[in-house]
Amino acid sequence: MTVLVSKPSQAYWLIVSSMANTVNTEPYCKTRQRLPLKELRNATTTVGLRLHNQALAVWRWKGYNVALTDGATVQMPDTPENQADFPQLDSQKPGLGFPIARMVVLISLAAGTVLDYSLGAYQGKGTDETSLLSQLFDRLSVGDLLMTDRYYCTFAIIARLQARGIPVLFPIHARKKVDFSLGVRLGARDHLINWLKPKRKPVWMSKQEYSDLPESITVREFTVNGRIYLTTLLNAKSIHKQ
Repeated sequence: MTVLVSKPSQAYWLIVSSMANTVNTEPYCKTRQRLPLKELRNATTTVGLRLHNQALAVWRWKGYNVALTDGATVQMPDTPENQADFPQLDSQKPGLGFPIARMVVLISLAAGTVLDYSLGAYQGKGTDETSLLSQLFDRLSVGDLLMTDRYYCTFAIIARLQARGIPVLFPIHARKKVDFSLGVRLGARDHLINWLKPKRKPVWMSKQEYSDLPESITVREFTVNGRIYLTTLLNAKSIHKQ
C-alpha cells in the first residue's frame, strides 16, 4: 500500500532560505512510495507506547493511563496492489472507485501518541471495527483504562478486557435497554447489574474463546447529564459517577 507523509510547505522554505522549494512533486512522490511501511509502523507504535507508559502521574486520571480508540475509513490510490488488499465497494464499477480500508486506532490520552492500529478491508467477514479492535488488546496492560464510543460496548469486549484487568468506560450501546430499578443501587440512576453472555458469539472470536468467557459479568451503569454510560469501575465511593 502507499504511505502518505506530509510535505514541507512553500512557506517553510521561504522562512529558512531566500528561495522557495520547487513545485515539482514527482521526486517526492516517487521517494514516498519507497518508504517501508513495516519500519514506519514499528517506529510509530514503539515510540507511542513508550511515551504512553512514561506518562507523568499528573497526566493520568485517578491513576489510570487512558487509552482512546476509534475507527475510520480511508481511500487510497487506485493501484492493483491496493485493490487486491483493500477492494473498492461492490456497488462501484471497476475503474470508477478507489480502494477503501477500515482502520481502528489506539491513542494515548496523556501523551497524544498512537499506541497501535489495525487495518482491514472496508467490507467482508471480520472487517468490522470490533474485529479490528480485538487485534489491539495486547497493546493494553494493567493500569490502562479504555474509553471508546458506544459501538464497542459489547459483552465480549468488556469480558475480555475485564479478564485482563483493564477497566472500560463506554456510552451505553444504542440497542441496550437499561432498567435502573434492577441490580444493586449505588445512587440516583447509578447501579451494578449483571450482563448475561449472548448466545451468539462475535465473528472475531473462536468458539473455544467464546466458550471460555464467563456466563455473566458485573458492570456499572449510570447517567450523567441525561446520557447513560457503562464502566467496569464498580466502586462508587472512590469513583463518583460525575
